[in-house]
Amino acid sequence: MEDIFNFKVNTDLYSGIGQTASFFKQIIEKNGYRRSLVLVDEGVKNKSLYFAEVLDEARKRIEIVDEMVLRGNEEPDYDYLDQIVCHIRSLGDIDLILGIGGGSCLDIAKASAALRNNQGTGVEYRGFDKLLAPGIPTLLIPTTAGTGSEVTINAVFTDKNHKKKFGING
Repeated sequence: MEDIFNFKVNTDLYSGIGQTASFFKQIIEKNGYRRSLVLVDEGVKNKSLYFAEVLDEARKRIEIVDEMVLRGNEEPDYDYLDQIVCHIRSLGDIDLILGIGGGSCLDIAKASAALRNNQGTGVEYRGFDKLLAPGIPTLLIPTTAGTGSEVTINAVFTDKNHKKKFGING
C-alpha cells in the first residue's frame, strides 16, 4: 500500500528581495490593522540592519504599541511564554503581532497571539485544538531557514515540570 501524505496550511507566504515595503503596504492596508506589538529575537535586534528596515516600514503603516526583545540563547518554556502573554494582555487593544526572528521567536509570536484572547496559562493549551476563542493575527518574518515556523499551526515550548517539549497546536 502506498503511503499518502497531505500537508495543508492556511498561510499566505510572501517572498521577494527588496519587497518589504510593498508587502507591508499590501498586508496591513488590506486587513486594516491599526495597532501592533513587535516581538523580535535579541540577535536580530542587536545585529541586523534588516530589522531596522522592517521596523521603519512597519511604523509607516501601523502604530507600534510596544517592542519586546526576546531572549534568544535558549529554547522557550511555558513560564517564559506566560510572562510574555501577561504583558500582551495588559496592552489593551492590539490587532496584530509582528514576529521577527528564528523559529523560537516565531513560536512565541504565534502562541502569544493565540493566547491573547484565551484565559489561563500556555501549558493548559498544549495539545491539539484547545483554544476556546480565536487569537489575533500574526505577521511573521523568519530570519533563519529550516524551522518552517512561519507556515505551521504549531508552537513548541519546554515544559520544565515534565522535562519535555510539548506544542500548542491549533
